[in-house]
Amino acid sequence: MQAPRDEAAKLEEQRKMIEFHVIGNSLTGPVNKQTMLWLIGYFKKQGFSKDIKLPRAMYQGYIKDYEGATLMHCELNPRIVYTQFTSVIRRQKEVS
Repeated sequence: MQAPRDEAAKLEEQRKMIEFHVIGNSLTGPVNKQTMLWLIGYFKKQGFSKDIKLPRAMYQGYIKDYEGATLMHCELNPRIVYTQFTSVIRRQKEVS
């Protein structure tokens, strides 16, 4: 059974208010430090930052804090429909 906050988080993710990325958990086993540093670099290149701009109260209870975990934030542009982004770029390339 899903907790109410899980359903709320799913709705917010669908509305592009938040986005979740799971790098490692108890099912995948521990992630070594070198891998974690590489992943942090990867997410920085994708526009994520360690500078969390949301008030903690907005995400507390939706995101678990794990010892040694790095929480990263990425702002989404509300004018971009990210679920259609690839097809829009593809059409733009076809036109040009």
